[in-house]
Amino acid sequence: MAQARTLIHSGRASGTLLISCRLHDDAPTLDWNERDILQTFIRELHEPGVAEILTWCVLPRAHRFLVHTPAAAGPPADSDLTTIGAKMKIVHSRFRRWRKFHGITAPLWKDRFKSSPLPDSGSVLAAAASVDGMPVALGLVDNPEDYFFCGYHHACQGDRVARAGICTILDAKPNSWAGCRRRYRRTLDKLGLD
Repeated sequence: MAQARTLIHSGRASGTLLISCRLHDDAPTLDWNERDILQTFIRELHEPGVAEILTWCVLPRAHRFLVHTPAAAGPPADSDLTTIGAKMKIVHSRFRRWRKFHGITAPLWKDRFKSSPLPDSGSVLAAAASVDGMPVALGLVDNPEDYFFCGYHHACQGDRVARAGICTILDAKPNSWAGCRRRYRRTLDKLGLD
């Protein structure tokens, strides 16, 4: 990912998207179990070489994550955005069915998910830091690695996919986690000072 990221809409080059979705105003906040299930569904979107989840955060009233689509070796059958849209529809549908099975029928999502292309490494790093720093900004925890429903927590706990995602954000090799952790933490701390 050392090359500049290009817009994902072209479907021909690599790109990174910030995906976000908020709950409907009338919907109750997501409890611990609901956030855990939604986190699991989001993490199941990760497909190496197709749609790689770099980091994520599931909050009581929203979820946000970064997904990277590496460059395809040849012309794609569908645009990457269509693929991500189909995957998000599956995630939201599975989560809605899970809630219905447990007797929760209140309206859920405020709108469709929003996707924002991130054109360069700086914007990817800033978006990732805002995703993993959100629980601190909202006052849910004092330390971002203490929030169970985010990628940074799982990376700090040894999850190899989460670590690889953060190293990718920093354009570093996945086997250099100690250095990635220090650099990313400094970025998160700078975010908190602003």
